[in-house]
Amino acid sequence: MISTYSALPLGTYIDILAIDKTLNEYDYKVKVVALLSGLSEDEILDQPLTKTMQMSEAANFLLAPLPKATGKKVASLYRFGGEEFTPCKDVSKWTTSQFIDFQTYAKKINADTLPELYSCILIPKGHTYGNGYDIAEVVRIIRDSLPVTDAQEISAFFLRKFTLLSRSILTSSLPALRKMRTKESREMEERVRAILPLLKSGAGLLT
Repeated sequence: MISTYSALPLGTYIDILAIDKTLNEYDYKVKVVALLSGLSEDEILDQPLTKTMQMSEAANFLLAPLPKATGKKVASLYRFGGEEFTPCKDVSKWTTSQFIDFQTYAKKINADTLPELYSCILIPKGHTYGNGYDIAEVVRIIRDSLPVTDAQEISAFFLRKFTLLSRSILTSSLPALRKMRTKESREMEERVRAILPLLKSGAGLLT
């Protein structure tokens, strides 16, 4: 029975978020306990009430918000699902296909595409992106086994990196825009200055 966020796989968290919130309290709890325990809903319904109540209490950790990530660091190696994964921390060293895939998933981001997004960041140890391994299998392992707390830290780290990169690009464009001295360049400069304060590091994709 999963009873902490640190033991909660990303995919299970996604499935819990997808439960119909209009269900009555008891049906909702049965579905949550089933996901956290790995039992079927029928097994939950057939077991003693006291057992189900104990399991429901263990699930109360979900009442607290997902721990907030700092976005300042990630581990150098992640072990989950019986595999080892290395996060590609330096975006400047990403391959073109890796960057394009990340941007593609990021533009249509939702709960179902999160594992694909993380598969662009977490690469099986000893490999380069998309070479020598099955990406679909990596996506499955990430969904089934990546702890949601690690996923939160990873997303916050890369959101912060992309935010800083965007700020750098926009800031460096200001001198060039000022030199152009056209109506269009002035309008673009105003837009850039308006955007810069909004680019703050996020708390993560999962909150």
